[in-house]
Amino acid sequence: MKHGLYLLFSLFFISMQLYGAHRDPDPRSEKFAEQYLYGLLGATKPENTEKFSYRKELHGKGSYGLRLQTKNFEPGTRYSCYTVNAMGGRTCMGLFIADSNGSLIAQDPPYGPLKPGDPLEKFRLDGIGMSPSEPLSFALYPENGEEPLIITYTDFPIEYKWKDGAQISLHLMDLDKFFIAASGLPPHEKIIWTAETCGRIFFHDDEGEANDKGQFASILMTGLQNKRSGIGKVTVYRKSSYEVASMTFYWGEESKKRRTNI
Repeated sequence: MKHGLYLLFSLFFISMQLYGAHRDPDPRSEKFAEQYLYGLLGATKPENTEKFSYRKELHGKGSYGLRLQTKNFEPGTRYSCYTVNAMGGRTCMGLFIADSNGSLIAQDPPYGPLKPGDPLEKFRLDGIGMSPSEPLSFALYPENGEEPLIITYTDFPIEYKWKDGAQISLHLMDLDKFFIAASGLPPHEKIIWTAETCGRIFFHDDEGEANDKGQFASILMTGLQNKRSGIGKVTVYRKSSYEVASMTFYWGEESKKRRTNI
């Protein structure tokens, strides 16, 4: 029951962040929560990545930016585009309409260098500091109310991949709060996980279970009094195969110190 509440809270928290920026919010949407979870795990649905993607673009002395790419959209369809970070910050990039070639064209952009008539690809995102495991998402909300298209970039992912293709990862939500997510597990596989930092174990042999799609998600909070930062470790045991994953994470000031700029 405890893990079920963690999962519901985590998905509700994320959906509220993104839907709070939309003109017709619906934080109860299961499709939306599922879509965002796919994006975090780097497993966005294929039909979305064919239309909406990004590429890293080098510029200057070793620095780079992210440039969004769109194609194969139905001509005339309308989308609002947002950037959203894990800390809750979000920015509307404006309204876009697909042209005859299937690319999204700016109509009334309130942000950045884009002007009406510019393609979304003209905008390059750079100069943003990102901590290890911090996700940055881009969301396209169709005007017809269908589920949004979401892609997520993580500059320095903290993840572990097992031999069978399953993977587990941490995603920074706040300076002392993480979203822990797994995918590719056998349906309903049970896992046990322990988290520790600063010499203290704050999650001890907690048990979780993958859903019928082989996904697991929960919230990890350090919650240590009189501590502002630290380096921690999460250890995950798979009960079906006895395999173990171990991931090191950084929180508080330790996370800030490791920020890099894109």
